[in-house]
Amino acid sequence: MKKSLLALAVFGSFAGVASAQTSVVLYGIIDAAVRRDVGLDDSTKLSMRNGSNMNSNRIGFRGTEDLGGGMNAHFVLESGFYSGTGQQTPVTGFAFDRLAFVGVTTGFGTLDMGRVYGPAFYAALSSDPMEAHFTGVDPLLRNSVSASQSSTNTTLSNTRTDNALLYTNKFGDLTVRAMYAFGEVANGANSGSTKAVGAVYQNANFSLDAAYTRKSISADNSNPAYGNDVVAAYRPANYYTVGGTYTLGGLRASLGYSKESRETAAKDHNERVLWAGLRYNLTPLLAVSSGYFKEDLSSNRGASRKDLYMLAATYALSKRTSLFVEMDHSNFRGPEYPSDPIGQFVVVAPATLAGATRNGTMVGVSHAF
Repeated sequence: MKKSLLALAVFGSFAGVASAQTSVVLYGIIDAAVRRDVGLDDSTKLSMRNGSNMNSNRIGFRGTEDLGGGMNAHFVLESGFYSGTGQQTPVTGFAFDRLAFVGVTTGFGTLDMGRVYGPAFYAALSSDPMEAHFTGVDPLLRNSVSASQSSTNTTLSNTRTDNALLYTNKFGDLTVRAMYAFGEVANGANSGSTKAVGAVYQNANFSLDAAYTRKSISADNSNPAYGNDVVAAYRPANYYTVGGTYTLGGLRASLGYSKESRETAAKDHNERVLWAGLRYNLTPLLAVSSGYFKEDLSSNRGASRKDLYMLAATYALSKRTSLFVEMDHSNFRGPEYPSDPIGQFVVVAPATLAGATRNGTMVGVSHAF
């Protein structure tokens, strides 16, 4: 929905920039749910989930200027927020924590500059059994453990990358992407940098995706999972992902695999994720999705494993509003276990778990505007 006047009122700095050939769109999603968690210690918690609903809450501004000859200039500014409290997503120092980029599209492709989704995100998105929903539970769009650790070139995960140049081009059913992100480290052109390539082939019946990301990450001098790396240096982390889907009528099947290896002073830190899933459209308004995710983690502490099972149903009240219910069950083994409420691996706990489980259920509503 185009809301040029509202967008200009909120961002007065845009005044005088927009012209007859420029459109500015205000868009977003607000999503709220009540979730019941049964933790590893059998404790029960009811909460209004803010980070693991069907969709992540967001509000954004998207602008496009027609330059003629099939060319355009464009920008996106997108910020996340919590529907339960109204607070901005707590990423320190980020006004637009989700996306912030400007770019140009020509007959040779699109070049975007800023904080962008990387090739790994688009590849994993293509074959994600949950189709980028319930991302607080679904591990794919978080992608990894070690890449989630603090570093100069990445925040949160492989999903988004700062200070990046992203090139995109489409050749029929094939979309290719290449990205380079500056590390911005003095006297070290590659220190802190990220390099990535990816491709997604998609037609009416099936899709194939693959991506490779290489990061130069600052050594962690304190975490025993990374061997208490005392060398003040940047070490490489490599991430691979491959997947595919097949669609027949209302049934969609997905399968994929990813691996990340992070070099450390001790044993390298590796995470592997294998996933499979089915989605079936029972009616034009009602869909059921299921997914299985097997995460294997090996580090200086040893080997750990998480098996996650997800089941969700969505019912569309309109094109913009949906009701949803989601259930998940996780089994954990090994020294790395989730200390965060949504069950992601967090490398801070020394205890070893054997057969520990966690269950969650949520019910909510999602509205896009």
